[in-house]
Amino acid sequence: PRKKRAKIVSACGECRRKKTKCNGEHPCRSCTKSGAACTYPSATQGQDDKRNIPSKAALEAIELRLKTIEDMLYAILQSQQT
Repeated sequence: PRKKRAKIVSACGECRRKKTKCNGEHPCRSCTKSGAACTYPSATQGQDDKRNIPSKAALEAIELRLKTIEDMLYAILQSQQT
């Protein structure tokens, strides 16, 4: 049977950016080969990324764009019915 790879909890920043396999060492194999700085995100950094809440102005802009698109779609549907 094949030997299973050990699953690491978190990939380093460079492997995440390049979307490559990280072996979890410090520095990891990929960063050692490429000579890149191998840094791992702290536990709080990962949580902050997940809680990236858009600003009120951004939400209002999206709602305005959605309303504009809905109005255009409604106008197209109305013109096709006549």
